[in-house]
Amino acid sequence: MKCPYCNQEMENGFVQSARDIFWGGKKHKLFFNPSNDNEFIIADGWNGCVISAYCCRDCEKIIINL
Repeated sequence: MKCPYCNQEMENGFVQSARDIFWGGKKHKLFFNPSNDNEFIIADGWNGCVISAYCCRDCEKIIINL
């Protein structure tokens, strides 16, 4: 995949965590689950979670397909 910022080839890999990964419009003081309808889980799992992603080291960007 080409980086949409610099057009260089991106590395295929994974974002991984021991807990759920979710997106929200504000930073939570403690890590919990999404707190409203505007937040959503990207990856979940009891034994850790993994989602494939692309990384551009030049731009320091990661792209995750939902």
